[in-house]
Amino acid sequence: METLLLKSKPILDFFHLHYQMTGLAIKARLDIFLIGNNPASQIYVKKKTEFAEKLSIEIVVHRYESDVDEEFIKLEIKKISDNSEVDGVMIQLPLPKQLNIRDLYNQINYKKDIESLSDVNVAKRAYGEKTHLPATARAVQSIFDFYQIEIEGLHVVMVGNSDIAGKPIASMCLDKKATVTICHEFTKDLQSITKTADILIVAIGKPKFIDASYVRDDKTQIVIDIGINDIGTEGERRVCGDVDFKKVKDKVLAITPVPGGVGPLTIMGLIENLLESVVQ
Repeated sequence: METLLLKSKPILDFFHLHYQMTGLAIKARLDIFLIGNNPASQIYVKKKTEFAEKLSIEIVVHRYESDVDEEFIKLEIKKISDNSEVDGVMIQLPLPKQLNIRDLYNQINYKKDIESLSDVNVAKRAYGEKTHLPATARAVQSIFDFYQIEIEGLHVVMVGNSDIAGKPIASMCLDKKATVTICHEFTKDLQSITKTADILIVAIGKPKFIDASYVRDDKTQIVIDIGINDIGTEGERRVCGDVDFKKVKDKVLAITPVPGGVGPLTIMGLIENLLESVVQ
C-alpha cells in the first residue's frame, strides 16, 4: 500500500475556493512586528503578506533592529494593539535573545492576539474557554479535518513541548479525546515511546532527527512533521523537516512532506484566526 502524503496544497486550494464561493469581503488589517534581520523570519513575513494580499487583507509590517530596547518595543506593540483600525497583531519569531517573548505578547489585546499566545488566551484554553488555536496547532487540526483523520481514542505522541507548538498541539489533541504522551529532550528511551504512537507529531527543530528506527514496520502510523530546518549552503535555501522523510516514508501509513506540509497551513491558520476575530 502506497503511503499517503498529507500535502497542504489541496487544503489551501479548498480554503481559497471556499473564500471565493462564499463571497466573503471582510475588511481586515493585520500588523506584524519583525524585529532583527533573521533571514528565515523575513521569508515567513513575506509569505504571510503574499497570502493575505490574495484575500485583500491589509498587512502592515513594523521593522526594528535586533538591539531595540525592550521597554520601547513593548510600548510600540501596545500602541498598535490599541489602535481601533487594527484587527490583529502578531510578533514574528524568533526574537533577539534580550527580548522576553511572554512580556511582548502580553502587550497585545487578547482579542487581537491571533497567535493566541498571550497569558489571557493561554489561560482560556487551559480552562476550556473559547479562544483561537495557535497557528501550528490549527494547521495540524486542518490536516486531521481535511484528510478525515479521526483521532478520538488514538495514542498521539508529541515530540517537543514548546509553548508555541508542542503544548498547544498536545492540548488540541486532548480536546479531541486522544490519549497524549508528550516527549522532550530529557525523555528516556524515546524510540520505544514513538513506536507506540498511532499518530507521531514531531516539533523539535533538529533536522532529520526521527529516522526509521523511531517508527514501527507495520505501516499503520501517521507522522506529522512540524519542523522546518534550513540545511542549504550559503546563498541557497533548502529545507527539511525533523523527520528523515526518505527513511520513514515507506514505513508509515501517512506522512506530511517538508516542504509542502504543515508550514503553509500555519499561515492559513493565522489568517483564519484574523478573519474570525473580525466577524465575531
